[in-house]
Amino acid sequence: MSASGTVKSRSKPEQTLYRNAAAPTFVSRILPLNEQNFDRFLKSSNLPLLVDFWGNWCAPCRRLDTLLEDLSRRYAGKVTFTKVDVDTAPSIASRYDVLSLPTVMVFVNGAAYERVVGYREEEAYTRLLNSATSSLGPRR
Repeated sequence: MSASGTVKSRSKPEQTLYRNAAAPTFVSRILPLNEQNFDRFLKSSNLPLLVDFWGNWCAPCRRLDTLLEDLSRRYAGKVTFTKVDVDTAPSIASRYDVLSLPTVMVFVNGAAYERVVGYREEEAYTRLLNSATSSLGPRR
């Protein structure tokens, strides 16, 4: 262990994992999607799909990440939570006219259902998720 409290462990020769020895292990429930797997995941999802369009440099995006982690626990088995980094997957952001970050979109049956642009309070996201989980298909 180093002076900073970081423990270096090796799970495989080619992979090094780092964790803070004082902090509990954290595993995200939000799946990262990219240009290679986005369409396949969108088409195969049986649940409403929440997509968080974000950027590493976006402070409101980092704040929203904590809220979405909490919601992903509450909506486990009802909604699949994902995220797309707009810097590494710009064509996906462009396809859905994502112009501001964060943008949260929900897809139902593979079609865009509704979006929330900018950081909002938890109630805005719960309304969106409740509406999507109670719907039978995309809005027309």
